[in-house]
Amino acid sequence: DNCNVHLLAVLLYLCDNSDKICAKLQLFSRTFRKSIQKSLPLRKPINSNYMPLAPGSLLQGGKYRIIRFISSGGFGCTYEAVHTGLNGRMAIKEFFVQDICNRDDVTGRVSVGLQSKAQTFDKLREKFIREAQSVFALSHPGIVHVSDVFEENGTAYFVMDYIDGCSLADLVDKNGPMDEATALAYMRQVCAALDY
Repeated sequence: DNCNVHLLAVLLYLCDNSDKICAKLQLFSRTFRKSIQKSLPLRKPINSNYMPLAPGSLLQGGKYRIIRFISSGGFGCTYEAVHTGLNGRMAIKEFFVQDICNRDDVTGRVSVGLQSKAQTFDKLREKFIREAQSVFALSHPGIVHVSDVFEENGTAYFVMDYIDGCSLADLVDKNGPMDEATALAYMRQVCAALDY
């Protein structure tokens, strides 16, 4: 299915010996493998038009303070934050659909650029909140823990454990492709979390 295709595409991206893996898996034809490789790299660039919350911004009446913007994707932005009451580092994901949202640079409030997109925004925000609620119910070492969800600034947020480090894509960018054993070890961890 589609999930397996994405996992195998990631494995091809991570590993320096994709031909050997493809032969072992006996799942890819040369044409299919080439079509996956054309779609790499897997990461999207950050939208330069997006204006993140400023460092020091407070959420939930001061419960969370934004430290820095980490990254953004099509449906959200991620920040490093601190839980001010517990003095603990957290990650906060903000619902922000880049193609339809705007932010007031003074108040931080999110609005929908076109009224015709308001219903789509509302449906996607509800889906975002349901995703946080679903992940909250999970307990697995390969799945980040969600500890809070709330609506503020005309949008929604969920709070997760902050995990320090870099992404697999960053590792490949820095060190080059991984050997087969290392790539497979990472993929086993991903598959175990998806199987949970």
